[in-house]
Amino acid sequence: MTASRDLIFEIGTEELPADACTAAIEQLECAAPLVFSAVGLNHGTIRVLATPRRFVLHVQGLATSGEATINMVKGPSVAAAFDAAGAFTRAAEGFAKSQGVTPAELIKKTEGKGEYVYSQIARAAPQAMEVLPELLAALVNGLEFGKSMRWGAYAMRFSRPIRWLLALYGDDKVAVELEMLSSGNVTRGPRATGSREIKIKNAVDYFKEIKEAGIVVDQAERRGMIETEIEAAAKLAAGTASINPKVLDEVLFLVEAPSAVAGTFDKEFVDLPRAVVVTAMESHQRYFPVEDKAGRLLPAFVVVHNGPKTSADLIRTGHERVLRARLADALFFYEEDGKVALTDRVAQLKNIVFQEKLGTVYDKATRVKQLTAEIASQLNYTDDETAEAEQAAMLAKADLTTNMVREFPDLQGAVGEEYAKRDGHPAVLAAAIREHYLPKAFGDSLPGTKGGVAVSLADKLDTLAGCFGIGLIPTGSEDPYALRRQAQGIVSIILDERLGLELEPLVAGAVFHYERQGVKIRAAGDIFAEVEDFLKGRLKFHFTNEGFRYDIADAILETELNDLVALEATARTLNDMLGSDTLNDVLTGFERCFNLSKNAGELFVDATVFTDLAEGQLLSAVEQAEAAFEKYEEDGSVLDYMKALARLRPYIDKYFADVLVMDKDLKVKNNRLALLRKCARLYLAVADFSKIVREGE
Repeated sequence: MTASRDLIFEIGTEELPADACTAAIEQLECAAPLVFSAVGLNHGTIRVLATPRRFVLHVQGLATSGEATINMVKGPSVAAAFDAAGAFTRAAEGFAKSQGVTPAELIKKTEGKGEYVYSQIARAAPQAMEVLPELLAALVNGLEFGKSMRWGAYAMRFSRPIRWLLALYGDDKVAVELEMLSSGNVTRGPRATGSREIKIKNAVDYFKEIKEAGIVVDQAERRGMIETEIEAAAKLAAGTASINPKVLDEVLFLVEAPSAVAGTFDKEFVDLPRAVVVTAMESHQRYFPVEDKAGRLLPAFVVVHNGPKTSADLIRTGHERVLRARLADALFFYEEDGKVALTDRVAQLKNIVFQEKLGTVYDKATRVKQLTAEIASQLNYTDDETAEAEQAAMLAKADLTTNMVREFPDLQGAVGEEYAKRDGHPAVLAAAIREHYLPKAFGDSLPGTKGGVAVSLADKLDTLAGCFGIGLIPTGSEDPYALRRQAQGIVSIILDERLGLELEPLVAGAVFHYERQGVKIRAAGDIFAEVEDFLKGRLKFHFTNEGFRYDIADAILETELNDLVALEATARTLNDMLGSDTLNDVLTGFERCFNLSKNAGELFVDATVFTDLAEGQLLSAVEQAEAAFEKYEEDGSVLDYMKALARLRPYIDKYFADVLVMDKDLKVKNNRLALLRKCARLYLAVADFSKIVREGE
């Protein structure tokens, strides 16, 4: 049995941003097993740990050596490798040279009905201590970050400067060389206590030593510790902490020796809108608000820090001073903004550019108002509901002109809601202003008011139509106008609310409103074709997330994208029917009709040309299925229509058994193809069944 040892590899850095930590964890968890497997080194559990100042790769039971292997590489056929006299050809010589062997070392091997030459190269068992330096250096060099930097005169790029490397394989130091550093057995303690050097004797001692230094290197353990610290600190402030998971995720990678302390602020600031106070704490300072039992904000907060508990009073005072200044600014902005009503701010939107070629935000507001009315009409809103939604559309962007949003951009929409209520507008209208930005991300909350739904959809459709109309289509990771998020929002809202909206006329309406403002934009049909494909990509993501099989999604998305709710219902029904006799009959019937007639074009079925009873019987069955299709369009019963399609199969089977479709008489042949084409179209109205994989295939 091969001996094994634990491996510890630590990359010490300057303080890393939270997203760099999560990115490195994901990449190392994926890459590390691959590099060890590539050289045949068996291992136990692999863990990747991270703090703001270090990444740690811990490999348990890494084998000291791999296994010797014989690498067989297939070359040319024997016929190509030898000439008539049995001498090696240039093909054989070239293959041998590429493999680092002589032609005489090539061996012959039969494969199937042929015989080929192979190179056979024996490779000695790799020794861990010999290959680890290169493997570990490759892991570091392979890490990619959203933003990287170079430092000093070094060419290497990394998220932040690397300051030390520790690499221990059991008791032995692994000599990893990067451009600027050589690894050793020394790590560093917390910066708050002087970042002292800590010598590690062996891999097993690493976690004991690092823990004694006060560092919680395991992010899962650190998260639990942070939550406990926050709860204890909030309790001392006579309340309960409101823990935003996103803030907690970020704080997790801002500290490596966590401790929490509660601070207070002046009671007058509690009277500010809750969203303002919470945003000042969370978005800017990564604090956790404190609430009473009724969920009301208390004039207190919790901050998680790296400093020792002995410095708690000093840390508390510093954070209280910072938050007090931010809240004082917010109170000033709130009072100043109140001097101008939200309705009076709408005209100021003429001074804010939405997009250079698409006009101002005021132009957008007027377009969104008009499109909101069209959506409200499709959804049968009352006159009052429509008027309220239109007013929300005009006010939706007005808070962009406020001091509060300039200082706290994350509050756009929320500020509009608060100011609308302060101005005396109905609460439901005010809510629509905030909701028109929803959802802000996949899985985020959706609009809960009719006005919010209509304005959100109108705003997103206007953006998609305009950007696609001037060629601003996302490519790769580039998406400056967040069009993927806008499209996903449209899909999520429509499906969540079960809205039977027709999208094509809405996109055409959006294009019309641009044209009426004098914006040069492409034809509505061309724009919708691209928007349709774009939305299909988001819909496919939704189907996958719902657990629908990939081929079902592909089949459904080959049809027209108009009523998303109906498409989802169809996808769900087909997904539930997988493996059923009904679906198998549908697939068989479709395949027989479609495969022969797919290139038939537009052909008219003339019953007077029929020469066989099976032709008339199939036409009669098709006409019955057409009646079932009309009912399906009315009530949306996919299952009933699928059963109607399944009933076509025996008539299709008899048709192919009794009739020669490709008759010598061109008129007869075309008529028979036209009948098959007519039949196939009944299936294609639901999905492209050619994309569905049968069970067992």
